Amino acid sequence: MIDTARLKKTLVNHKFRALLFPNESTYLKIKTKDQLFTIQLSKECIEIIDNWEGTSDVVLSGDSTVLNEILYGHMKLQDAKELNSIIVEGSFRHQLMMEAILWFNQKLPLTSQ
Repeated sequence: MIDTARLKKTLVNHKFRALLFPNESTYLKIKTKDQLFTIQLSKECIEIIDNWEGTSDVVLSGDSTVLNEILYGHMKLQDAKELNSIIVEGSFRHQLMMEAILWFNQKLPLTSQ
């Protein structure tokens, strides 16, 4: 199961947010056997949306363990794709942007509040 609260916290505190995140909202849909949610990403806004009915720019589908590894920057999106561990849908440009954002989402120390 993907911890969406932790994921949001890591994205909000992303060390390269100003550099990598788009000005306009980009939507990343995550699909596992047990979960379906969308992440709205922009420099100004990061939201986890449970019932997004709009169009997503990138869709990641697969096992939650592999997706967790990708979302927290422990595995490259392209590597998981080449291993057929996940299915990635979306334009090459959006996939490349997500690869950069998620790869640099690694090694962020989380503090309890």
